[in-house]
Amino acid sequence: MQLFKSLEEATEHLYIAAQQMQNALSELIAEDHPDTFGVIMAREALKKVEENPLLGGENEYKEISNKRPTLEQMQKMVGGTVELITLGDGRQVFCDEDGLSKELPINGRASIVVGGAIFGKVVVLSDDARWTE
Repeated sequence: MQLFKSLEEATEHLYIAAQQMQNALSELIAEDHPDTFGVIMAREALKKVEENPLLGGENEYKEISNKRPTLEQMQKMVGGTVELITLGDGRQVFCDEDGLSKELPINGRASIVVGGAIFGKVVVLSDDARWTE
């Protein structure tokens, strides 16, 4: 059994495992005959994995550490007016300020990192990419 130093580290490992499962199931579906029992079960499992709030199409989580984006780039990445949340370790989390009122899907990964509900796309800046405050 692996012990994690933080909830964020455990979440990251869960996220990676879920992505790997999603990829493996997609490959199985693509390779096998569409009507076999295994493929039907794989489709059902893939559907459940894709419903996981740590995955999902519109609630993205992007990390940047090497180049500071402009305000305009940041607004394009999150899809609206940016809201800045600075974490205790110095990383900066940017999300759509109006994500809740726009009824965007919850971003489970970002919500765990921040410690509160975050909706929609998220960009996390660290190191040389951080904005000065």
